Amino acid sequence: MAKDSALQQRLVDISKNSSKITIERLTTSEVNERTGLSLGRSPNPIYKFSFEEDGVQIEAIAFTLILNGAGRPATRAEALGQAIASNGENLFQFNPFLLVFDYSASRFLSVSAAKLFGAFSRESSDREIPFSDSASFSLTPSFEHQTINMYTTVSSDDLWSCNNLEDLSSEEIQHNILRFQGEAQTENLSNIVAAASERLDANAARLNTDEILNHSQDRLSYTASLVTQGRHRFYSLTIPSETLADCSFVVTRNEDRDQGFQRYLSKDRATEIATYLDSGLGTIPTSIIVSAQEECAFKYDGKKRTVSFDKIDKAFLILDGQHRVYGFKLAKNTMRVPVVIYNGLSRSEEAQLFIDINTKQKPVPSELLLDIKKLSKTQGDDEKRISTVFDLFDSEPGSSLLGKLSPHEKKNGLISRVTFNAALKPLIDFFGEASPEVIYATLNPYYDGVQSAFSAISRDIDFFSPMTFRGMTLVFPEIREKVMYKSEGDLNKRIYHNFLVDALSGQKLAPLKGRQRSYTGIVTLITEALKPKRLF
Repeated sequence: MAKDSALQQRLVDISKNSSKITIERLTTSEVNERTGLSLGRSPNPIYKFSFEEDGVQIEAIAFTLILNGAGRPATRAEALGQAIASNGENLFQFNPFLLVFDYSASRFLSVSAAKLFGAFSRESSDREIPFSDSASFSLTPSFEHQTINMYTTVSSDDLWSCNNLEDLSSEEIQHNILRFQGEAQTENLSNIVAAASERLDANAARLNTDEILNHSQDRLSYTASLVTQGRHRFYSLTIPSETLADCSFVVTRNEDRDQGFQRYLSKDRATEIATYLDSGLGTIPTSIIVSAQEECAFKYDGKKRTVSFDKIDKAFLILDGQHRVYGFKLAKNTMRVPVVIYNGLSRSEEAQLFIDINTKQKPVPSELLLDIKKLSKTQGDDEKRISTVFDLFDSEPGSSLLGKLSPHEKKNGLISRVTFNAALKPLIDFFGEASPEVIYATLNPYYDGVQSAFSAISRDIDFFSPMTFRGMTLVFPEIREKVMYKSEGDLNKRIYHNFLVDALSGQKLAPLKGRQRSYTGIVTLITEALKPKRLF
């Protein structure tokens, strides 16, 4: 589905249901054929509006930019600028205007070519405007502030904004086109044409190439550094996340048994990344690693230190970072992200790089990540409570687990923070709003009694095996309920010890012994042991 499909459908509906206005979605060649203009090719559609006003036929041409409007996205008005330079004042007979459509929120900002380039011509006469390697007319719309900036700001008073396509009407369209027509009559069109032409000529001369005159949004260019590591050469740069998402692809092993080597994409994981990025706190500083495909005509200019490529949907094969890129595509916000681009690789070389990247890197241990979450202050309420309970067991002099916990890493014979969290998390509802201190005080005599009972029952039972610890923690509520029914006063180590020794008497203890892969057998064993014993 095209990203401007909502805009297209709304304009089609208005044209279909109105007897006053005709709206057509055209290519540049179709516009040229019908109007006699000379427009260069553009990847974005052009809309032509026609209606009568006081017996006079009015026509208008909308040059569109389609983007994700969250934040302050950078784009450019190349097609409109080139049209002004190529057609001169003749273009303004068709009341040209720029329509910037934000597909993430189905809204648009629009400004007349006369107003936008009139402001540009005055600004360029007052100061020297810097050039960009990828654009002659860099443009930044702000949907939040209702402004468009092309080296100088066009304020909301001079813009036509539509924040809800469903509210758009034929009357609103006609009113604003007539306003745009009036603006063209008050601006100095000859100055506008001269400023646009001079800008394009100067940029072409600066680059010593005609590429900028033929430049459209089909070709992109970014500053990059060439890096050589052994026999490998790659390019390091930053690219807008939206652009990277639009130009990248993966080939999974299931999709192509001969050429595919990527894993399945997980939408849930990508959605988590998108939510993280849109939270306002998100940052992903690690580079996405891709391989440029022959079809994108990837080039590196050593003199200018820039890379350029055709903006196509399969310009880059992702070697590392597929879920991050998928997350960029789902995110509302756009940001510049670091990218490493390899060029000229065969499919076998791409596959080998994928293997190297995914086998040579060692992930950060989960135990360490949980431990440092406290420093980043990103723990949820439940995580904070469990983390504090762990710390109490790891530090209190009377702790039944003192010396038996490992906060930062996985160690044989010790309970890691990951195992402790996994064991305690199912009990959060049981403990309700209890403080970490209360949870510690409730569990401490239980753990002490379990260790004592296991030592008395068999030397082959290791309470500090991860599965044993998780299983015995999971059955704590049932054991506590039974113990409270049979005992009076505070529940202590001795009471839990005696209860478990009695309950496990005569039971087959195999699930508690040896190296377990699951705690399910332990839970089943304890559940059976807690059932009333039959007398006959």
